[in-house]
Amino acid sequence: MPAALVAMVASLSLDRPKYAAYAASHERHGAAGRSLAARLIVLGDDDRGMFLKTMGEMAGRTGIRVHAYALMDNHYHLLVRSQHERLSEAMKWLGVRYSGHFNWKHERDGSPFKGRFHSVPVVSNEHLV
Repeated sequence: MPAALVAMVASLSLDRPKYAAYAASHERHGAAGRSLAARLIVLGDDDRGMFLKTMGEMAGRTGIRVHAYALMDNHYHLLVRSQHERLSEAMKWLGVRYSGHFNWKHERDGSPFKGRFHSVPVVSNEHLV
């Protein structure tokens, strides 16, 4: 994993209180989501491929630019640049769309994710070093 992404990921706290993810246009954010009850959100390469495909669709639909990602078995991290204050909309779309695929494929119901995503603004390049 690139050092910049490692530093950004380390600055994310998944236990932070929820807050509205207002993202000013062209602002960079570190965004993360984790699984519900430590369950897996990917069970194999097919799920990984679907998550990446869905992330690409999200970017195309909303104008969010994904600069880096880390997809683990039970959580993910993204470094994104928002366009037109659409970060919350984009992340919701990603979670709902991927959850639908995951649940259909594995005959499950409910979201595999624990609540909404978490994000922090990346306000300077020092956050990436």
